[in-house]
Amino acid sequence: MILSNKNFFSSVKKKKRILNNLLSGFSSEGIQIITQIFFAPLMILFWGLENFGIWVFLLSIPNIFIIFNISTFDASIQEMTMFKANGNIKKANEIFQNSIVLVFLNMIIFTILIIVFYLFFSFDLSILQNINSQEISIIFILLILSIYINLAEGILLTGINSEGKLYIGFNISGVIEFLSKIFIALSGFIFVSLLYPVIIFFLFTVIKFLLNFYFFKLHTKKLVISLKLVSKKILKKILKLSIGHNADIVTNIARHSVVIIILGIFYGPLMVGFVATIKTMFYFMPIRFFGKFNHILLYEYANLFAKKKFNQIIINLKSVIKIIFSLLFLFIISSIIIGPFVYKLWLNNKYEIDLLFLVIIVFDVFFFILRDTIVSALKAVNKYALLGLSELIIIITSVFLFYLSLYFDYSYQFSFSILLFGSIISLFFSSIILYFFLMKIYKKK
Repeated sequence: MILSNKNFFSSVKKKKRILNNLLSGFSSEGIQIITQIFFAPLMILFWGLENFGIWVFLLSIPNIFIIFNISTFDASIQEMTMFKANGNIKKANEIFQNSIVLVFLNMIIFTILIIVFYLFFSFDLSILQNINSQEISIIFILLILSIYINLAEGILLTGINSEGKLYIGFNISGVIEFLSKIFIALSGFIFVSLLYPVIIFFLFTVIKFLLNFYFFKLHTKKLVISLKLVSKKILKKILKLSIGHNADIVTNIARHSVVIIILGIFYGPLMVGFVATIKTMFYFMPIRFFGKFNHILLYEYANLFAKKKFNQIIINLKSVIKIIFSLLFLFIISSIIIGPFVYKLWLNNKYEIDLLFLVIIVFDVFFFILRDTIVSALKAVNKYALLGLSELIIIITSVFLFYLSLYFDYSYQFSFSILLFGSIISLFFSSIILYFFLMKIYKKK
């Protein structure tokens, strides 16, 4: 087979769409990076090191419930994108309306878990000992309500993103995150209780939902919020396609929120804050930057796959991997050479950086982003169940070993190196699966 040299920019319409999404994506990412840069030092300045660590811990706990969330948004978006690419609006509406039912199912499951949590769990954690029980209850109610709102918001983003208008969600998310974090940090100048920044967090969650609702009504005229096209067959199909995507959600929660909670059990808020700041600068920032690029391309891969342009998928994927690998190499070098200086300057020497820990985190994010880039084409066409489940098994095993290593008094550096090793295994396995997928579509062409 002779591969065409066409790429994502082969048509004016496609070029405009991608550039709009890229521009807004990286603009919002730039805003969020600036926010992250100023948020930690502002929180430390106005709230103190201990309260900052408690804040990170508090936001991690509600995320544990998301492990039980049956998310169908990603799979639904990609299916709707492929149907729309072929002009089949009725099928796209079928997927959309059935995904709404599954959101309601999620809310029911989530409610049951909350009730169980309320009846059998006591807020007897040493890291929260300085917060009275009444305030803790209000804090968790607001955080839980925020999760309900985010679940409902997913319906709106499913419709908007299936139109290829990812820039809308990017812009709203970027602006809301910037404003909310600034108000949250500065609220420490007025208030003493952490209840007030949680109230601010909740209010901005509501505002974000209302903005997405407005743009959903504006840009998705052909999609109907209804239950007329609901069927067991479509529900089963969406659930099956969502296996890999759901596994990813659980994996990310285990990799980050569960790890933070484990640290909170064995260490105090100062260690939690230290790890959070290191991961903010050297882990989450690059993931958000590269992840935005990969996320934008999901729509393009799905569009090409629906139109059976398999050769263009192969060409573009190879080009993207080369670009990402080169940028990641530069990221590693710059992080190790100037990273410690930038980190100390950023937080005004509030934490003493550990070079070994920095190297572990930097290489962990390198392997994670490379894997995410490699599997992006598989995610886009909903061929991701095996990879998602394998990643989940690898990470759950790694986090369990992480817990055991701390339990038996190994250093935190050793514990995080276990997570790094898990990322390496995951990348290796993903590369093999991608190879067989590319060979399959190569033969089809």
